[in-house]
Amino acid sequence: MTQKIPSGKSKSELTRARILDAALELFNRDGVEAVSTRQIAAAAGLSQGNLCYHFPAKDQIVETLYRQLWQAFEAMLAQRPQTQRQLADQPLATWMVLRTQYRYRFLMLDFVRLMRTYPEILAHFRAAVPHRQAQFQAIFAAYIAKGWMEPEPVPGAHQRLVMQCYVLGDFWMAEAEILFEGSEAELLLHYTGLICGMFWPYLTVQGRKILDQAQAELPMAIAELGQ
Repeated sequence: MTQKIPSGKSKSELTRARILDAALELFNRDGVEAVSTRQIAAAAGLSQGNLCYHFPAKDQIVETLYRQLWQAFEAMLAQRPQTQRQLADQPLATWMVLRTQYRYRFLMLDFVRLMRTYPEILAHFRAAVPHRQAQFQAIFAAYIAKGWMEPEPVPGAHQRLVMQCYVLGDFWMAEAEILFEGSEAELLLHYTGLICGMFWPYLTVQGRKILDQAQAELPMAIAELGQ
């Protein structure tokens, strides 16, 4: 009997999705180096030849999963322009970014090695830095205009805050892997609080009240998402 294919999805697309889902689970559990294409094929319920037809090399699977991660980030950012961001949304938005990173956690845990191994991933990541910086600066400008954030106390202070967010945002999972003890839900709440807390000293009294309230209401906001 011919398998029924959902509307809008070809059989090839469904097979690729099965491969990527299986690879993601194995990479997250064991790391990229420890996983073979034969293991991925078995986990996806496919033959080795079928997998290689869609992805001739494991490198292509890794690069495709990396692109999926960035597409997820871009989809979140596209939901609302930076100038329309609300400070009260920041904890939930941060939590959603960390949750997405956690879904692709092998990329974050093997961050440095993957950047050294995959030139295309490294080039894309480096090229994205100016865009990420511009996004932060647009958010800061909107917060200042709305009276939620103080102007820079000294030149370059906001740029340093951006860089601090990068360091924690890109490497929090390595620290968590070694030191954090708790559930996934507790982990995401903990690091969301750390990242949002970096903004607190730069906020006005009004901004601090808004952020504190949003942080306190974050578990309820997550529950409303059904997560």
